[in-house]
Amino acid sequence: MNLKYLPFVFAAAITLTVSGCLATGYKGTSTALTTAVNQLEAVKANEILFHWHQQKSGGLYTTHPSLARYINKVGSRLARVSDFPKLPYEFVIVNDPAPHAIAFLSGKIAINRGLLLQLENEAELAAVLAQNIALSPLLYKGIQENKFPLFAQSSSSLKKIILQQLEYQPLPFETELELDAKAVEYLSRAGYEPKALLSLHFKLMGAKQKIKSFRGLSIHPYSDKRINATTKLLQGYNEGGYFGSSTYQEAIKPLKNTESAYDLLEKGMLARENEDFEGALGKAEGGLTIEPLEVNLHLLKGQAQMYSNRFENALHAFNRAIQLDPEYYRSFLERGILFFQEEKYTDAIEDLEASYKLLPSQEAAYFLAKAHKQLGEIDMARNYFQEITNYQSEFGQKAQEELEALR
Repeated sequence: MNLKYLPFVFAAAITLTVSGCLATGYKGTSTALTTAVNQLEAVKANEILFHWHQQKSGGLYTTHPSLARYINKVGSRLARVSDFPKLPYEFVIVNDPAPHAIAFLSGKIAINRGLLLQLENEAELAAVLAQNIALSPLLYKGIQENKFPLFAQSSSSLKKIILQQLEYQPLPFETELELDAKAVEYLSRAGYEPKALLSLHFKLMGAKQKIKSFRGLSIHPYSDKRINATTKLLQGYNEGGYFGSSTYQEAIKPLKNTESAYDLLEKGMLARENEDFEGALGKAEGGLTIEPLEVNLHLLKGQAQMYSNRFENALHAFNRAIQLDPEYYRSFLERGILFFQEEKYTDAIEDLEASYKLLPSQEAAYFLAKAHKQLGEIDMARNYFQEITNYQSEFGQKAQEELEALR
């Protein structure tokens, strides 16, 4: 049975939907018990998704902790005046250049590094957070009303379904307007200027036109119709609220001062994809002179060295990345692949398992299977190959071929 499960929505209306083939395992039980199980599993899935979203989007932005504290301060100010102030709110910055944010159940909200650079003042930041704060209870209400059924699954099965079926879908326009109304209400209660929501809309509509390749914005329902609705909504509120322009600019100064390092990172990643490893190395080293604490620059440097067969240099770069952020899956993945290429299969398995625990990626599963195969552990190899054979991807195809060869 195909079930739609749980929209997890971007701040300005980008929804993630999980679907898959789920067996209930609860025949004959009461509706109340089944509903309770659904809610419990939804919360469990939400915890997994919140963590995986951070991992898949470049990891947490931890380079300047003062910025994370500032975001939490603004978010907490809004949460206190929301309709659900006792939710366990959590606000994090994700190391992603795309201009968006995302809300999960129970007040868990992630905002991208790239969006922070688009905003001009604290009131606009508050508008982003207010929309997401309004959204979290709305999602949980859907779970309570059994609109997003998910029946009990084993942990591994649940993870596989969620990871495999994540996709973007837009919110209905009416829901967007409802969130806008709540956001304006929360901004006013917290003392912020409500019309900051309108300037936020204009900014994200402009971003949608500039960044057409980012699907999250391409499906985003910003339009003149929504702008007009927001303008009409604001007529019921007085002006004179707090903008906090200088406070905001001071808070994001570390991010602005290192913006060129992230430009070099993007260019270096493109060079790596084009197999220009010397070019990628140059971009990584240039970026590190500006922001020496950025994990992804160290990873780019390590990848460029690894694919140029300079294994000792690559190992040093990957070690530094792990030292800077031991909770980021990509660092362990890259070092594990390096160990695999050096035929250090036991070391490779240790790192790849650490990566897989943080995010069960196809890449980690594939190299785990290959490493176990090299050690003669065929059953383990089969298990990991089997994990990814259903993916329509390069690693899925390779895993299928490896499985057939093992028969």
